[in-house]
Amino acid sequence: MENSIYSDQLDHQLLLEFLELIYQYTGITIPPTRKTMVQGRLRKRILQLNLSTYQAYLDYVKTNTSEKPYFIDLATTNETYFFRTPRIWEYIEKKFLPEWLNQQTSKKTFRAWSAAASSGEEAHSLGILLQSFKEK
Repeated sequence: MENSIYSDQLDHQLLLEFLELIYQYTGITIPPTRKTMVQGRLRKRILQLNLSTYQAYLDYVKTNTSEKPYFIDLATTNETYFFRTPRIWEYIEKKFLPEWLNQQTSKKTFRAWSAAASSGEEAHSLGILLQSFKEK
């Protein structure tokens, strides 16, 4: 059982190759410090495919285009709710918006785009925050 996924470790170089592939496919940068998360997510898929090593899965992803959506799903966090990641909302409210407003010399419309909003909570959170800021 030497080549079994149970004893196979995701070494640093292979981790970097997976992280580069994640970036190529999604534009998401995951730091190497998230190795445990990446390893755990990949392990589940490796077991489903009856592969024996992380290298075998990397080769599989690169040669089977049908695996790309599964790989992307593994790499992304499919979670959405209002005001997720509070430090970002606090930054927008306390630093970004006041600075943006102070730099305006004429009445300009503030335009924002929410890229990752599977069911709209992020976009609605921004709308709520902007309305609250406007009413101050």
